[in-house]
Amino acid sequence: MENFQVGCLVLGAAVLTWQARAAKQPHERVFFAALALFFASFALREFDVRKGDWTPLAVGVLSGTVRNLWLGGLWLVIGYFAYRQRANVLTSGWKWLKSTPGRILLVAGLFWVVAAAVDKADAFGTRRRNLLAEELIEVDAALLMALSAFISLMRSHNTLAENAASQWTPADHPT
Repeated sequence: MENFQVGCLVLGAAVLTWQARAAKQPHERVFFAALALFFASFALREFDVRKGDWTPLAVGVLSGTVRNLWLGGLWLVIGYFAYRQRANVLTSGWKWLKSTPGRILLVAGLFWVVAAAVDKADAFGTRRRNLLAEELIEVDAALLMALSAFISLMRSHNTLAENAASQWTPADHPT
């Protein structure tokens, strides 16, 4: 189940990276790049390098202090660009959070919090049942995050198409 979660999160990060690259405004690029990094951070959290045949270098880079350092460095870079565009990033970020993909992402966040609570509590009687419930809730959260990314991309694409159509005039195309 964790591999499925990682797949959903990586897919969502890729979609948001695509959206960041396609964005016309710098503040939109920063916002969607930050969202992509947020998704990638969750993917790295769920990715378990202890299972499988990983080299010691891969284990060192993808877990523990080294991972936290390079991931923190990426967050500092995003933070620098977000600070430079802060007024527009905050405005578009709040607007995005109020949209359908934003609300879906907030629900996904709630699922992650519930999954963490289930992990700490003994709500289902046995450790195996608790683990199953936690993983199922996390799968739902990861699916919702991927769905949020796809809906965001579709809305962005539709907005671009509408803007292009509104700028077209019959004089642009002779008959």
